Amino acid sequence: MSFVTLIFTTLVAMATISNVKGHGMLWDPPQRSSAWRFGYDVPKNYNDNEQFCGGAGVQWNQNGGRCGVCGDNYADAVKENEDLNGKYVTGTITGSYVKSANIEVTVRLTANHKGWWEFRLCPLPNSRTKVTQECLDQYLLTTDNGNTRYDLVANQIIDSREFKVGLKLPDNVTCENCVLQWKYNSGNSWSCNSTTCCLGCGPGQENFWNCADIRIVDSGSSGQTTTPTEATTAVSTTETAVTTAHVTTPSPPAISTTPSSMTTTTPAVITTTLQTTTATTASKPTSLPSSTTTSSPSSSSSSSTTTVSSSTTDSKITCNAIGAWFGNSAMDAWCATNCAAGNCPSTYCACTGVKSVCACEPVAPFNVPGMKEWCCKNCALGNCPPTNCSC
Repeated sequence: MSFVTLIFTTLVAMATISNVKGHGMLWDPPQRSSAWRFGYDVPKNYNDNEQFCGGAGVQWNQNGGRCGVCGDNYADAVKENEDLNGKYVTGTITGSYVKSANIEVTVRLTANHKGWWEFRLCPLPNSRTKVTQECLDQYLLTTDNGNTRYDLVANQIIDSREFKVGLKLPDNVTCENCVLQWKYNSGNSWSCNSTTCCLGCGPGQENFWNCADIRIVDSGSSGQTTTPTEATTAVSTTETAVTTAHVTTPSPPAISTTPSSMTTTTPAVITTTLQTTTATTASKPTSLPSSTTTSSPSSSSSSSTTTVSSSTTDSKITCNAIGAWFGNSAMDAWCATNCAAGNCPSTYCACTGVKSVCACEPVAPFNVPGMKEWCCKNCALGNCPPTNCSC
């Protein structure tokens, strides 16, 4: 191979590498553009894994490296995830936490290209106050290991799926309206810093920025404030699989860290079969009740039994509340309903019995990590598209 040919081949490879883009989003608590995927009554953004500052070329070549606080193009007249008149700025709270707590958040990558994450917090006086980077920069959160920057390579994150990260909340912040910001500075573009040139070095890297609306309460607070639809609206537990250049797969809804009020529209005992198309579960709760509005089961027993049918075997699984909610019949009913729908936080619920074996498998090209779980959950609820799943 001649020297000229070698140089040409190297330049083509570098150009190819720089055009391979990472994608991802803050998944739990869900960011503003992703909240609809968890049943919240908010506008839908089907490209919610592309809050990438308008793209690397726009961010660095046109906007001088600047980005909208929540991932919009800095030059946009209306930043849909940032401005108060933005399409996805609804003030909907998607997570509730306790002051000074160690919490766990989830990031979902649909394409992994190294780099690092940072998390910031901005307490707002109310839901109609615009979030700013200056406010967010007041609280750069630390991870489990005490660092403020979560390096993907150092933490052996090399694939594309959901990743959990431990964060420490500030000791002195409570708020009914806080914004949690996730920054993803990818490391897949060739650039140079003051000392060297390499993949991931210097400016020019693709960025993803997301904002989630959360609340932080005192440890003694009831924290019973809910979003407009959380406590009263039942939503389908069936989710829509997302297909992009990189297939993404939805996960079961997650419960926030410290609930204290709850309602549900389903009885403690539910039956789910493959023919069921109307199975519902209460919207994602942010808290458990000091007093409940749930109708008690006719039985005086505090345990709740869920009958689950799959494509292979039937089984009875008893799900009860544990910990501080042990013996609470309303919470037992909540566990029975939500565990049957795939939302069964081990912090609050424990189930006994032999679970059915799921024979569902994803169909190509949807046979990606996480899709089998999606098929098992949704096919059991009657949503089993043959183009996606085979049972």
